[in-house]
Order: sequence, then structure tokens, then C-alpha cells
Amino acid sequence: MSELTRRIKCDETKPGCVRCFKFGIYCSGYSRQPDKISSKSRTIVPILPKGKASNVTRESIVEVYIGPRFTEELETRYFRYFCENVAARIAGPLPTGVWSEIIPQVCEIEPYVAHGLVALGAFTKHHKEISNGSASSSPHQHREFALREYGKSLRGMQEAINKNSGLSPRTALIACILVFSIEGIQGHQESASIHATNGIVMMYDLYKAGGARCSFGRENHIGPELRRAFTDLDLQVLHFFDVRSTAHHVMIKEQINRHNLSGVLLPFQDITDCYEHLQAIMRRNLHFINSARKSLRDSDFQNQSRDFQARDLEDATSIRSNKNLLSNVEHEARYPPEMLHERDIYLADMVRWEEASEDIFRQCMSSPPHSESFRTAALLKAHAAASTIKLHGSFYRDEVEYDQLEQHFSTIITYCALVHPYYSTSSYHTNLGILMPLFAVGLHCRDKILRDQAIAMSFVNEEYREGIWDSCLGGSICKWIRDLEEPWRDANGHIPQSVRVKLVGLDVVVEKRTAQIFCTQGAGPGRASVTKDIIVTW
Repeated sequence: MSELTRRIKCDETKPGCVRCFKFGIYCSGYSRQPDKISSKSRTIVPILPKGKASNVTRESIVEVYIGPRFTEELETRYFRYFCENVAARIAGPLPTGVWSEIIPQVCEIEPYVAHGLVALGAFTKHHKEISNGSASSSPHQHREFALREYGKSLRGMQEAINKNSGLSPRTALIACILVFSIEGIQGHQESASIHATNGIVMMYDLYKAGGARCSFGRENHIGPELRRAFTDLDLQVLHFFDVRSTAHHVMIKEQINRHNLSGVLLPFQDITDCYEHLQAIMRRNLHFINSARKSLRDSDFQNQSRDFQARDLEDATSIRSNKNLLSNVEHEARYPPEMLHERDIYLADMVRWEEASEDIFRQCMSSPPHSESFRTAALLKAHAAASTIKLHGSFYRDEVEYDQLEQHFSTIITYCALVHPYYSTSSYHTNLGILMPLFAVGLHCRDKILRDQAIAMSFVNEEYREGIWDSCLGGSICKWIRDLEEPWRDANGHIPQSVRVKLVGLDVVVEKRTAQIFCTQGAGPGRASVTKDIIVTW
């Protein structure tokens, strides 16, 4: 063979002869070309001697597991499901690392936190399969396992409290966030609110016991991520079912003014600064509104009652307009001038926030619609408009006064429409998202187009919730009130003040998808209002 090879003549053409190309070699007369380097690295696989391949057993790949150690395989599966499919999205589009980084890290030292995340993973899987119309028994199995793990988590928290080993402000806040989220995803609104309230009060007590001031300002050692989570928790309670005293609201309002909102407001440097500052403003405003209304109730509302004919809804959360922020004040209420002056200062703060965030929002809104910065900016614009409406409306005596806020209603619809596709694929978020601002439009806006859009967007899906805000409940309330008012709309599109509806009460069992809604509606000029109610299911 070597003799035959030597007799093949090289034609000496460039860059190689026929022999070079045919046999994939280089003739001795040509300079050797450098080997091409592959752009993708490849794993080096050793070539086994012939006949040995069948005798060699290949080792299986061992997956390295980092996380809490569970005693059951199902616990590990649900924990991984939470980390891989839930953690990054559970808080909504606003930037946070609480669920994807901070809380999973605490699992290593606090087993009850790990069991809480397992429960959240199982509950989320349950809601997802229900939303997808699953007819199998697996959704029920997910829920049963979630309840079992939640029980383990609660027992672990109680043991930590009894041993006085789990009462650091950081772990106390994480435990509070976990319980609130698990109660919220089940539709236990009152329980979620009460647990959140108790957790918030406990946080302040822990700081006082340790000799630290409880401002939760920027320098607070729980860290920026948990500080924002604490504010989100407080906002949920303030919007829904707040049983705290007037003195508590005044204390928090003054602390926020002193430690979070003092000084000159310069243009924000990034969207996170915008987010934190708006959180502080919204929280301060709601504590102010709560303290103002509760101070009035002590005198003006003490002997007032509603002629409700409430049905006996088992385990219902009962909400009345004289116990929360459902609607505007009564005609007889009179706010002192200094309180109205304070309201005007806070309204001016909202304007300054808009001006300071203008450049950042322009940059974020030019980003792709699927980007985090775009969604965050759009959601903050909707929240800012809703906060302004709340601050105005809490001091209104008549529903017709809301007509002057149409610009803010329009802002909410514009920006909620931009982020609505993001929410339509979800079942639960812990933080305020689109439901709160859309509820403000559906309840108080009388522009038919804007109101119809708000109600349509409120029905995200049957399983969707944001903390203690339920998609179908909010949409059903606004739809009923709209349907009561629409027959009275005149040729100019105006609904007279004398027939407008006020929401005054609600008995709800979200877990059973049932609610009784109460309202008052005028019967015409010079005629007394009539109390009405309806039972809705979804």
C-alpha cells in the first residue's frame, strides 16, 4: 500500500492538489494550515479501546441539590416548583428579590419557612390547574398537600416564638409575609388582613423592645428588599380591612414624613427610587386618610347605622363604609381646616413626585413592552393616579365630585391596558397590581367607555388575586353598580347625582366565591336614598 501511495503524483496546484482534497491530507510540499477553533466548546469524550465499550458501565449524572432538606420527595418537588415557576413572578412586575433570593435563603436555617414555600408552590399549582380547566383529581391533591405543609409551617412558627428563637425583625417579617400570602391565595381576606396587621404591629414592638427606632427608613437593617415588602404588606391592609387605632395611624404617618419624605425631592436616578418614594407617599396618605376618618367617626358616625338585611354567609368577612375606606364621607361630616390643609400638602407631594420621575419614566416607557422597566413604570403611573383619586375622594361628600378626576381615571386605563397581558397569564400576586386602580375607575368613574374598560379588565380570570384583592369580586361589585346607574344616563351621557350609587357594605367569602353587596341609591331629586343589595357568585 505504501508503494502505491508514493506513486500518486502531486499536481502542485494551490492551495492543495487533487490528492490533498480527495484523501483529506497534506502533501509534504505544502505548508500546513492552522486548525480552526470551534466557537462552541465541546466536551472531550475519551475513545475506548475496541471491544471494551460493552464492558464499561456509564455513571449516571448526579444532580447537585442546594436547598432545605425535606423528608418527602413531594416536598422537594413542590419546593422546586416554587423556586423555578413561582418565585420570580409572585410579587408582580415590580422589582424585588424577596421571593427568589431572600426567603429561600432563610429556608436553610428556618424549616418553617421552607414548609411555607412548599405550601405556596402547591397552592399555586392547584390554582393553575383549576384555571386551565383540569377535570382530574390532581388539583384537589395539590390543595390537600398545601394545607398539610401550611400546618407544618404554622406549628414551626409557633415553636420558634415559644422558644424566643424566631423573633428577630427579619425572620418575623418573613413569617408574616408567608402567612399573609398563603391566606390570601386561599381567599381568606379577613384572616390575611389580621395576620398582616398583627405582624406589622409585632415588627414595631420588636424594634421598640430592642431600643431601635421603628421608622423603617432607608438605613434600616432589614435591607431595602424586605423594607419594600413591609410597605407592600401595610398597603394591602390599609386598602382593605384595617382595625388599627387612630394613634397608630398618626404615629406611622409622622414617622414616614420625618424619615422617608423629608428634604428636597430631586429628580430620581432610577425606577427603583421612583418605586420606593411612591410607596412611601401612598402609605403616608392612607394612614392620614384612616386617621382622619376615624377621628370623624368618633363624633359624627358614632350613632349611625345602616338598615342592612345581611344574609347569614358562613365565615363571611363583613366590611362597612363606616369602618374602612370603601366610599366617601357622609353629608354631615365636617373636616377641620387644618386637616384639609394637610390633604392639600399631600396632593402637592403627588405632583412633585410626577415631576421628579418624568425623565426616568420617559426612558422606561421607551423600552420593549415585555421588559421589567416598562411594566414597572406603567404600573407606578396607574398607582400614582389611583392614590391621587383616593386622596381627593376620601374628602368628597357627593359622588358627582369624582367627575372632575376624569384625567386620572383615563391615566389608569391607559397604563393598566399596557400591563394587562402580563397579569392575564397569572393566578396570584402578593403585591398590589392592576386590581386596586381598576376598582377605583369601575366604582367612581361615570364615563361609560372608561368604566366599561375598567370592568372588563378587572375580570382577569376566576382564580386571579393580588394579595387580598380578588379579580372577580372587584369586577362584580363595579358591574352591579354600573348596571344600577346606566338606565338613568341622559342624552348627554350624564348620570344625575340624585340617582348615583354608593357602595356601603360587603359580606364576602372569597374561598366559596360568594358575596353580598350593599349600596344606597337615590330615587330622584328630593327623594331619600334606598338601600339595595345583591348576592353574587363566580
